Parts: sequence; structure tokens; C-alpha cells
Amino acid sequence: FEGDPVNPSLTETAKLDFNTNTLTITNTSTQVSTDYELTKWASVDAARSTDGIYKSTDATLDLNIYMQTYDNGGTLLIYTFDTTNMVASWDAEIEDDIFDGMFVNPDIAQRAIFVFAGNLLLVIHTDTGNVEAYPTYLFERAIH
Repeated sequence: FEGDPVNPSLTETAKLDFNTNTLTITNTSTQVSTDYELTKWASVDAARSTDGIYKSTDATLDLNIYMQTYDNGGTLLIYTFDTTNMVASWDAEIEDDIFDGMFVNPDIAQRAIFVFAGNLLLVIHTDTGNVEAYPTYLFERAIH
């Protein structure tokens, strides 16, 4: 898999080699490449009806949410407001149609909750207690 950045101001490309489990990030300005060895942790499971891409109902926001379920029962949620900075969250098991995840990066003082019964993303700032609510809609359902 080879990909260019969604945001044209970024100067890095990505190449994922599934045969060698290597991710190569190349800075297109300097032509310097960095290789990362990857270990497969889980496989994508048959798509849940909730897997896919969600977008904000507010046209002034560039909110994109990516939701994917894996064969170990967990679900990964990644959201971005600018297609440059993305935040990943993991929930080991969705219960009562609510994704209640902790962020993959422990340095981020936030928590993501996604309520499927209204397609609502809640971002809880664990350092301040502030909660932001973002209504969304399912833009594209995942297929496998």
C-alpha cells in the first residue's frame, strides 16, 4: 500500500509492505526515509454495521471519524478536525451501542465516547472535565 497525504501541505508519503511488515515514511522535501517494523496485533473482523467513516453534521467543521472493528473484539476510532492531526482511541468491547474508549497515546488528556444511537461523538477532557459534543452522520459504511 502506498499513500500520499490527504492534506497537500504535508510532505510525507507512506508505504506499507504487507510481506515484510514494514512501514516506510518518506519526507518528499528531503527524500529521507524512515523504516518502522510492525507487528500485527489484530485483523479486521467482518464489518459491524457501525464501521465506516463519519462526518460532522456541522458543515463548518472538517470533522472526520474512522471506525473499525477487529477480530479480537476491539474497535479503533480515529478522529481528525483538519486531516493533519489525528487522535486514536481504543475500546476493547463496545457495549450497549456505545464506544467508550481510552486514547492510544496516554499523553493526551482526553477520552472519546461515541453513541451510535445518535451518531454523537463526545470528547471528554480529563484534565478539565470539559465535554465537547459533535453530532455526526455515517458518510460511508465499511465493507470487507
